[in-house]
Amino acid sequence: MKKNRLFKGIALAAAVALCAGLAGGCSTKENMEESGQVSLKVGDWLNKSEWPKEYALDEERVNEMREKYPNITIIPYEWGYSTDSFLPSAASGQIPDLYTVPFTEMPKIVKAGYAADLTEKFKEYGYDTAIKDSVLNSIEIDGKYYAIPFDGYIIGMIFNVELFKEAGLIDEKGRPIYPTNYDELRDTAVKIKEKTGKAGFSFPTVDAEGGWMLMSMAWSFGVDFMEQIDGKWTATFDSPEMVNLMQYISDLKWKYDVLPENILLSIDDEYQLFATNQVACMFAAGDWADNIIRTYGMSKDNISNAPVPAGAAGACTQIGGKLYVIAPNATEEQIDAAFKWISMKGRGMELSDSELERTEKDIKINQENGLVISNDEFSVFKDAKCIEQKKKIKEKYINVNPEIWNTMYSDKLILKSEEPVCAQELYRVLSPMIQEVLISKDVDIPAMIKKANDNFQKDFLDKNAN
Repeated sequence: MKKNRLFKGIALAAAVALCAGLAGGCSTKENMEESGQVSLKVGDWLNKSEWPKEYALDEERVNEMREKYPNITIIPYEWGYSTDSFLPSAASGQIPDLYTVPFTEMPKIVKAGYAADLTEKFKEYGYDTAIKDSVLNSIEIDGKYYAIPFDGYIIGMIFNVELFKEAGLIDEKGRPIYPTNYDELRDTAVKIKEKTGKAGFSFPTVDAEGGWMLMSMAWSFGVDFMEQIDGKWTATFDSPEMVNLMQYISDLKWKYDVLPENILLSIDDEYQLFATNQVACMFAAGDWADNIIRTYGMSKDNISNAPVPAGAAGACTQIGGKLYVIAPNATEEQIDAAFKWISMKGRGMELSDSELERTEKDIKINQENGLVISNDEFSVFKDAKCIEQKKKIKEKYINVNPEIWNTMYSDKLILKSEEPVCAQELYRVLSPMIQEVLISKDVDIPAMIKKANDNFQKDFLDKNAN
C-alpha cells in the first residue's frame, strides 16, 4: 500500500473529447481493429489544468508513439484506481485497457478476473530477467505474471533536521544522529522530547494506514502474521513477539511520553505535524518527503532520511510500489501496444534518446517545484543499464546535501513483500490494536492480540479459502 494521488473517474464522453484533441480522435475498438489499427485506453491521465507541464510531456509521448507506431492510438482517460470503487467500476465496464494499482491489490484483482495474463509478453520483453527477484516474488501468482512493476519503494525513516539540531543530536558533519535499532529509537525520542518539548516519534493509527506502517516494525520484532498449512492460511500473530511489540508501543506513550497527544493520526496528519516541527521522526515511504514539501511548503533542507532500525529479527522493511495492469478483455495487439506505451512513458527497462530527454524534463520540473532530487531511489530493476541511464540524468539536478539526505536503502536490510493474502484487511485489524494500547494504559495486551488474531482468521482468512 502506498499513498498516491488518485484521479477521479470521468465520463466516457469526456475521455472522447480529450483524446480528440490529444490523440487525433477516438473510434470504437471494433472499427479500429477492422482497419488494422489498435486503440489503447490509458488510465491515470493527468488533468491538463492541474498538471500543465506534465500533461505537455505526455502529449509529446503520444505524438512520438503515433509516429513510431502509426497503427496504435492512445486514448487518454483520467480514471484512477480506488480500493473502494474498483470492483463496481470493473463490473460496469469502466476500467481502461491499461491502468495502475498498488502491489497489494494484485491478488484481489486477479482473483476477481480483472487482469490479463501477461506472462508470455512479460518474458518476451525481458522483464522476467530485468526485475529484482524480491519484486518478482511479490507480483508472481501461481507461476504467472499479471502486471508490470514500474514504481518501487521501501519503508524507511525521515527526520526533522531542526528538531534534531535543537536537541543536540547532530554529528560533526551536521547530520542527524540516526537510531539504528529500536532501543536507540526510543532513547532518541526521549531526548527530543526532553530538549524540545515536541514529540520524538510518531506513526499513523487509523484505517489501514496504521497497520501498514506497523509491518516493518513488527517483522523486525520477529512477528509472523500468517502461515499456509495444507493449502489453508492460518493467522499466527498471537505470539510473544507481537506482545513485545505492543508493549513497546504502549511504553512510548505511557512510560516515556514521546508520541503526539492526538492518538488518532492519519498519514496526512503526520505530514502536517512533521512539516510544522511538531514531530521529529517517523516511518515513511520514498515519496513522502515530496508530498510534505508540496502540501505544506516544508523546506527540503529540513528533511533527512535513513533506513529503518533493527529489532530482534534484524532490520526488516516492506517493499511495495505500483504496477501496470491490462484489462482481461484486451487483445494480443493491445497487450503488445501497452508494453510499447510503458516503454514510451519511460517506465520500461531502457529509455530511448527522446525518452531520456523527456525524463530529464520531468526531473527539471520537479526541481523547479522544489522537490527532492537525489540518487536515493529504490528501483524495481536490477539491470545496470536502466539504473545508470536515470542516475546520470539525475546527477545534473541533485538539490539536496548528500551529507544530510542519505538513503533509505542498505544492504543490511531484509526486504519483505506485503503479506500474501488479505493484506489490506490485516492492516485494518492492526490499527485498532495500536489505538487500544495508546488509549488505555492497562489494556490486557495478550488478550487483545488473541482476539484480533482470532477475528482476522474468522472474518478474512477463512473466507478467503478457495
